[in-house]
Amino acid sequence: MNETTSDGWGARYIAPITNTSQRWAGYLAKASAGVARGGVVIILGKRGRGKTRIAAEISRDGNFPSDLASRDKTSCYRRATEIICELRAAMISRVGETATIRRLSAVGLLVIDEFQERGETEWENRMISTVLDRRYADNLPTILIANLEISDLPNKISDSVISRANECGGVVVCDCEYFR
Repeated sequence: MNETTSDGWGARYIAPITNTSQRWAGYLAKASAGVARGGVVIILGKRGRGKTRIAAEISRDGNFPSDLASRDKTSCYRRATEIICELRAAMISRVGETATIRRLSAVGLLVIDEFQERGETEWENRMISTVLDRRYADNLPTILIANLEISDLPNKISDSVISRANECGGVVVCDCEYFR
């Protein structure tokens, strides 16, 4: 991305885009403001509405804190299932989940996509909560993206994450026209 270092972003999201939708631009602005405050931003909506593109544009902009470990502004994009797979692989290889949790907790911006696809086991919820808690404590922004309706939110995302989003990030319901 421009001045930031990116990890996990697919080629489709590296190049900037021009979107003429005023509604979409409003959602981008709202999410950007939450990220700039170091908050948890939850972006919800149906497939193809530009949710991941919003996160990619925020990542490219670089209006978020530097990593804890360096002066670089890095963003890390992962699907929720990829994070779970990374944590399980670390556990099996005896590297330990701690190193993976620390790495995900230290990047300037963490984007977790397809949040609704998790298995929602107690272990998965605990691991994701640990990462989000560390990031919250360090004022590092996190974007959670889910193909959900606002009414589904309490069943899929913990009350503490929703509370933190409401405190310093925000919930963006991306209900604009089909984006793709």
